[in-house]
Amino acid sequence: MPHADPDAATNVAHRIANAFDEAIAALELPNTNVSMSIGVAHWQLTNPVNADELVRHADEAMYAAKEDASRRVMIRTANGQSIESVDIGVNERSSECA
Repeated sequence: MPHADPDAATNVAHRIANAFDEAIAALELPNTNVSMSIGVAHWQLTNPVNADELVRHADEAMYAAKEDASRRVMIRTANGQSIESVDIGVNERSSECA
């Protein structure tokens, strides 16, 4: 999404996560736990030197989201921190993690 600003990219990530939840719920899989973690990186926030580094930043944010099952979408910042993105209606809190 080369022309999306950080907020737009985060909103898309939340829409994808919500659509995933709806699709999984529709399958009615008993005794099955399926989740999704999404990492977001944006060139304005992380100042990558190239596209590979931008992808690495998104990957780092995704792994930060995986560390806590309640964190669905994480955004990487320039200082290497991943901050939790607030998912309105699902997660009303915002915090930082390493």
